[in-house]
Amino acid sequence: MGRSTGFDRSDVLERAMDLFWRNGFSETSLRQLEEATGLNPGSIYYHFHNKSQMFQAVLIHYIENRLLSRLAFYMNRHAPLESLRLFFTTSYRQEDVKNYRCGCLLVLALTESHRNTLAPILKEALGRVEQGFSMALEAGGCDPSTSRMLLDSYIALQLSGHLLSSRKNLDQYVKEIFARLATT
Repeated sequence: MGRSTGFDRSDVLERAMDLFWRNGFSETSLRQLEEATGLNPGSIYYHFHNKSQMFQAVLIHYIENRLLSRLAFYMNRHAPLESLRLFFTTSYRQEDVKNYRCGCLLVLALTESHRNTLAPILKEALGRVEQGFSMALEAGGCDPSTSRMLLDSYIALQLSGHLLSSRKNLDQYVKEIFARLATT
């Protein structure tokens, strides 16, 4: 019989995600992860092997449970282009400051020094986001091949939000993105 985990993996990943999101990978220590997750060092190593693999698990958890689910949420409840606009703006418009973490964790992972080890995860996730954009564009009567431009714009928006964090400037940028989209 297998060893019982004795913890809620999703809860541990959420707690670690908060820490990685606020501090970044390199500025997050194992001690901080222990405190945030309630796991002892042995449990972290047993279940995740090391900090890098824990970050990978957190990133996959984020992609599945936050990023792609947010895109699906808007696509199931709004017109296609409005769903994309909401996906863009809700990435930086958070009423609950406690839950705001300076942009998209996927995009922040692109800036991490160890991104090469994350490359397969990042490539697959970016492809899935682009595919979602393509489907929404096609459903909205736009050229689905502009999904790459839209993905690039999303990444630029996230990086701008991380550096500037002015909602007014970010709103203007989103408005320009969707104005360009209307002309393609």
